[in-house]
Amino acid sequence: SGKILEVVTTYKYLGVDINTTHDGGEQWERVSSLIRPNIALLRQLKRSGLIESILVTVFKSLVLSHLRYSSVILYTCTDYLKQEMQVIQNKLLRAIGITRELAKSKYSIDTVSDFLRDSCFSLVTRILKTPGHPLLSRVQPSRKSHYACPYSISLANTEKFNCSSFMATSTSTRYHI
Repeated sequence: SGKILEVVTTYKYLGVDINTTHDGGEQWERVSSLIRPNIALLRQLKRSGLIESILVTVFKSLVLSHLRYSSVILYTCTDYLKQEMQVIQNKLLRAIGITRELAKSKYSIDTVSDFLRDSCFSLVTRILKTPGHPLLSRVQPSRKSHYACPYSISLANTEKFNCSSFMATSTSTRYHI
C-alpha cells in the first residue's frame, strides 16, 4: 500500500527468530528458555513415582517438539551452542534417570546434533516430495538421474549457505530422496 518497510535486524515469524546474521543464537535463547524449566519438572515427576517411559514421553513432547520446530534455524548454530544444547539434553536425561546411550538404544533419542540434522532432512524431503510446493519453483529439475537429489541447487558464494541445513541434507550421500 505504498508504505516504506522498517528495516530491522531481528524479526519473529511464527515463533522463530530470524536475524540478519542468519545464525540460530537468538532462536536458541528462546528455545532454551522454554526447555530449561523442564529439568525441574522431570525431577519432580520422577519423585512423584512416574515410570521411565512416561517421563520419556514428557521429555519428547516438551523438549524435542521445540527443537524439531526450530531445527532449520538451530541447525545453523555454532558448534559451541550445539554443545550447550547437548549439555541441557544430558541434564534432562539424567533427570529422567537414563543415560544418553540408553536413550538412544531404548527410546531412539539421538544426540542434539543428529536430531537437528535428521529433522532438517525430514523437512527438506517432505518439501521435495510435495508437488507444487512454492520452494520447488526456486530450484530446477536436474537432468542427471544419478543425483540423490532430483534438483539442481545453485551454490551461493557464502560459507553460511553452503553449510545450511538445505545444502547439507540435499547433497548428503547418507540419505536418498
